[in-house]
Amino acid sequence: MNEFAFPHVNFVGQKISGMTLRDYFAGQAMQALITRETKMIPDPSVYAGAAYDLADAMLDARKK
Repeated sequence: MNEFAFPHVNFVGQKISGMTLRDYFAGQAMQALITRETKMIPDPSVYAGAAYDLADAMLDARKK
C-alpha cells in the first residue's frame, strides 16, 4: 500500500491527501544520487528512474 508520508486529516479523522511515502522516499533517494555524482548525467530521467527503483525497494523492505 502506498500510504501518505505527511497526511492531512479532515475533521472526522480520515486521511485525505498528502505526499505519498513512495514519492517521499524517491525524493530523498534523488537528493542522495545527485549529491553523490561528480558528473551530471545529461538525461535526468536516469536519476528519476533510479530514485523510484530505490523507493520501491524501501517500500518492499518495510513489508518484511
